[in-house]
Amino acid sequence: MSRKTQSLPQVPATSPQVAVPRAAIASAAQTRLSHILARLHRSVGDGLKAARAMISWPRFSLTSFRMVSGLLQQSITARTVLDVGANTGQFAVAAAKLMHAAEIHCFEPHPGCQQTLKKLSAVVPALVLHSCGLGEQEGVLDFHLNTHSHSSSFLSLGEKHREAFPEAREISVIPVRVSTLDRECAGLQFTHPVLLKIDVQGFESAVIRGAQATLSRVDYVVVETSFRDLYDGEMLFSEFMDLMRSYGFDFARPVGSLTDPRTGEILQIDALFTRPNA
Repeated sequence: MSRKTQSLPQVPATSPQVAVPRAAIASAAQTRLSHILARLHRSVGDGLKAARAMISWPRFSLTSFRMVSGLLQQSITARTVLDVGANTGQFAVAAAKLMHAAEIHCFEPHPGCQQTLKKLSAVVPALVLHSCGLGEQEGVLDFHLNTHSHSSSFLSLGEKHREAFPEAREISVIPVRVSTLDRECAGLQFTHPVLLKIDVQGFESAVIRGAQATLSRVDYVVVETSFRDLYDGEMLFSEFMDLMRSYGFDFARPVGSLTDPRTGEILQIDALFTRPNA
């Protein structure tokens, strides 16, 4: 009997080339170029705005300028700002100039920064100074003054902070009067939208716990919160997110960050919290 052989189908050595019209390639390249030019144009425009602000504003911080500008681009603005941990007024001035906030309440425990804010209030009419620290309850607490005023805190520097930023050193400890946000805001009438910004170097959870009534009148919260222990005893991001949720706010997105200059690790973010379905 003869045996029939069965031939296997031939597989092409290479996949067939698909011809892409030159017009489509040119169109895609043009679209990409347009996006690059648009980003460049925005970057140059933002740089010019920042340069003008640096020259003309009574207090300027590029970080605050970028944060407030970014919030506005995300359609987040405020007529009333509660600036907890106002330092020397960097965020307050940015809110006044860019958001045109009608009233900005600045809370600051650092004696030197308080003097700067008093002078600033003479040229920024919206600024109202509250010369005290804020916490969970009223009283007097030790305040750790730092070589960098913005690193001063009611908490001691953590090891990770000292490693990442060795130039920031504690220089003395002083007693400071502490109030609560609820007490300070009890008699205030807010114009909405209301933005609460908290930057108090690890003491944020204490401020929140003393602000239950005030939070019911707030639309947006921006809080500096850490992924690593930069201050002894501070609440880290995941737990802080749960705390904010218990007060009716959900984490929306970061609007700023701080990285370790040695490694690039993100140590902190400025976290935006909003009400659900806001």
